[in-house]
Amino acid sequence: MERRRFRAPPHIVFAGLLHADAVPALQAVAKYVARHGGRLSVIGRADAGVLDSLRGDASVALLGNFESNGAVVRFIAEEATAFLVAYSVAANPNVWAATCFPSKLVEFVQTGVPGIIVA
Repeated sequence: MERRRFRAPPHIVFAGLLHADAVPALQAVAKYVARHGGRLSVIGRADAGVLDSLRGDASVALLGNFESNGAVVRFIAEEATAFLVAYSVAANPNVWAATCFPSKLVEFVQTGVPGIIVA
């Protein structure tokens, strides 16, 4: 995929299952990009009630599920300034977090879009 150069304002994209313990990381990224006129797009589903904490934030776009993983990858390649992989910033919120590998990272890196990992 051909990648255009970095542009402003920043458009950061998170895609995947959003767990409650990762919300503070997303909120911090959204707050940062908002200061620069940007936005955070969230693609996918979330644990019950999790999206409620992001609703109403003008710098966050909740895009729901896409029809396929390929559509998500294309969206990132065409629209994102960077993609976001986010885990809890708290110490040991889940026992699985220490050994978890973000499976979508392999696909997203292939877009040529820079990645941000918050953990």
